[in-house]
Amino acid sequence: MRSVTSMGSEVSSLHTNQSHDGDEDSDDLDDDYSDTSSSSSDEDEESLPSLDNFDYVYKGGYAMRAEGGKETKGVVPKTVKLVLVDPSVKSIEDGAFQGCKLLESITIPSSCEAVGDNAFRKCSKLKNVTFLTKANKVPGLRKKLDSKKEDTTKLPHRRSLSAPSSVTEPRSSKLRSIGEWAFFNCSSLSFIKLPYGLTNIGARAFQRCSSMSLTELPMTLVTVGENAFVGTLPETKAAYERWEKDHQSK
Repeated sequence: MRSVTSMGSEVSSLHTNQSHDGDEDSDDLDDDYSDTSSSSSDEDEESLPSLDNFDYVYKGGYAMRAEGGKETKGVVPKTVKLVLVDPSVKSIEDGAFQGCKLLESITIPSSCEAVGDNAFRKCSKLKNVTFLTKANKVPGLRKKLDSKKEDTTKLPHRRSLSAPSSVTEPRSSKLRSIGEWAFFNCSSLSFIKLPYGLTNIGARAFQRCSSMSLTELPMTLVTVGENAFVGTLPETKAAYERWEKDHQSK
């Protein structure tokens, strides 16, 4: 069974100028998202899905078949159904999948920073949007706790401190923005969980997503555009109203 990490040879054969994107981008990670040391546990890493679960991989501006690596000449075909966004993609372009009426599922790695305006507008069969996440260790906390541990080693009557293996913020992604009209009229969309780290949702981003159920919005959210959740299920509207109330009280 092939994973995302096993598709390197297929991808690099398409565009050689993208073959080192991963290395160049690795230096640009936020400080709170940079735990890439070899000592990290497997639990801290993003769980990458198998390519066997997809028919296309989105490379930003074009898509390649998951089987055989055939490029689709600069456009996303309207026939896509099950799509994985390549980890090298930082932003899903404006209108990238607009009107792809057969699209059923999209999986977006934690490295993606933005979903463009109209990106999935009127994808009427889109049911599942999965934002992959990874564990985030709180910056500097392990070092501070280890320092405290050293200070207490000479005091046997006091319990020494150590950094727990699961000292983390909520699992998150680098996604910060979902553009205007991004998922407008995706009437079949039912499974989606907005990731911790998201700060901005554009106007009408989820309008008329009549099947979408959200019970909470991420605490990192700062702005929500006009009518972003109009025409959604009652629990989604209630989640937005709670966020709005909390946001206004700050």
